[in-house]
Amino acid sequence: MRKCRSCGYLLLGEADACGRCGTPLQAVTAGAPAPAAVATASPVTPAPAPAAPVAGPAPLAPAFGRLSIPPPGGPATPVGATPPSPPPALVEQWQPVMVAPAAPAHAPRTTRIGVLALVVVILLAAVAGVMHLRSDPLPAGTSAFVAGGGVTYTSPDGAYQVQLPTQPETDQNTISENGVSATIYSALVSTDSYEIGAASIVFPSSIEPDRISAALDSALTQGINGTNGKLVHKDLMMRGTLPAIEGQFKAPDGYSARMLVVARGATMILIAVHAKSGTDRLYKALEAQLLIR
Repeated sequence: MRKCRSCGYLLLGEADACGRCGTPLQAVTAGAPAPAAVATASPVTPAPAPAAPVAGPAPLAPAFGRLSIPPPGGPATPVGATPPSPPPALVEQWQPVMVAPAAPAHAPRTTRIGVLALVVVILLAAVAGVMHLRSDPLPAGTSAFVAGGGVTYTSPDGAYQVQLPTQPETDQNTISENGVSATIYSALVSTDSYEIGAASIVFPSSIEPDRISAALDSALTQGINGTNGKLVHKDLMMRGTLPAIEGQFKAPDGYSARMLVVARGATMILIAVHAKSGTDRLYKALEAQLLIR
């Protein structure tokens, strides 16, 4: 047996290199070595063995005695030891599972109620409109007029132009009040179920600006009194750039009537509607077709 001079590994005599570290071995001469050689030969110092790796300090863990505190229901683990891996079933148990929220099968109740309420309101409005039209129909022969048809009438003094249901009866009169004379040009369409008329009152001179409101109110009042009607409501207003007054009144027969008086320079233009039914629609059609020049 031979000993490696580097690592001290014991080898068979015929080996040429250390089987552990690979260091070449000295050749062996047959027979015993000379005494001098033996005496002077330097002893072979074995190379120090490589130091074993030193383990670092064990991770700190809460401990009681020599055992770490185990989880509830689990086995104790020695300090410094690697805890065993949890079983697959335990790992799968704690993995989060993403679940998409399911879409509601039906619309929210509040939305359904809101849509239903809107539909009900629309239906009620439609029914109310139909009932109103049935209870307040247009007089016979006026549907085309309300739709924009009829006969175009122009006042002889050229003060206005208006659309009437049929050819009107015209008249011209002169009136005097407080020493002031005025000429009235009138046009009237009259049947058993309605009366629609227009007129212009021409004064000798323009109405003073500070007296326009009083003059309009006086003209409306006299117009209603002339029909023996009863005033229900009046409203001073502007029709475009011209001062005007609008009034609603009850005729002696109990049916409703409406009148409009507009002041323009020395002229007052008047339109009026009296009907058994459909008065508001007839008046709106007449007022919409009034063109003051």
